Amino acid sequence: MWLPEELAAPLLDVDFTHTGIYPEYRRRCGIRVDGGMENIRAVLPGRGERELLGIDEGVAALSIERLGLSAGRPVEWRHTLVRGDRFSVTAQFSARSGYRVDLNEPN
Repeated sequence: MWLPEELAAPLLDVDFTHTGIYPEYRRRCGIRVDGGMENIRAVLPGRGERELLGIDEGVAALSIERLGLSAGRPVEWRHTLVRGDRFSVTAQFSARSGYRVDLNEPN
């Protein structure tokens, strides 16, 4: 994860055991992530990544790269690797509202 030091320095002392990055970014730094983009793609993780994820060789994962923006300014970049068997995508579409994608983690 990358956060600009000039904005996020107050987060260095936060214990994130019981809180999340976005609430603390807003509360301590006045930064509200209000948009951005993600690139999600299937990958075959390397040996070390498979060990960390607890998956076998040949099992796909999803690579998620996110750029978070605040008022159009980049304030966050992160790369996340998610087990493919713990991630699903649901899409809804209609002529009126267009195409909407919901990302879900199965229980």
